[in-house]
Amino acid sequence: MGGFAIGTTEFATMSLVPYFARGLRIDEPAAGHVISAYALGVVVGAPLLAVLGARMARRTLLIVLMASFGLFNGLSALALTYDWMLVFRFLSGLPHGAYFGIAAHFRSLCLAVFAIGFAGALGAILQTRLMDVVGDAQGLAASLNHSAFDTANALGTWLGGLAIAAGWGWTSTGYVAAGLALGGFVVWCVAMLAERRALRTPAVLRSA
Repeated sequence: MGGFAIGTTEFATMSLVPYFARGLRIDEPAAGHVISAYALGVVVGAPLLAVLGARMARRTLLIVLMASFGLFNGLSALALTYDWMLVFRFLSGLPHGAYFGIAAHFRSLCLAVFAIGFAGALGAILQTRLMDVVGDAQGLAASLNHSAFDTANALGTWLGGLAIAAGWGWTSTGYVAAGLALGGFVVWCVAMLAERRALRTPAVLRSA
């Protein structure tokens, strides 16, 4: 869910440059800097947040990153000036690379930074993390990984356009991203509750 949220907002905003220009009363070349600010945040955040959060539990760090992503996307939707939009889009990008690269090997993280800067290709980095934790379900995990992010790439622009067509304005894409991030948090909470219940079953307790 978190990967879907990130994939959606990353590509949806690329089609909104004319709306940024009109809404913020700037020319389109300047509006393009909004996209650049997010990309810069991704490149800076990937190694920085991975290092700063190295001592945190992996799950906790992922939740913090997704919460930050949702918060700053929501603030982007509320930004009334060009300067604040640049700030919030930069901050929105910070959790992006770290979210996918967290707990990966150092070489994989370096590859993530390189890929983000040139093509935004993060699948291999997330794949590395998945293969470390899924045990025997590697085929299923790999398919779900690519499905979530690639589906977001395909649907992100459509969701953004749908929100605008509904009369919600170009800022609504930020709310969509924040809502998806919140959805990811809810899914995580449900998964944690299910895991704890499973660990308390008689069969698991006897095997322990």
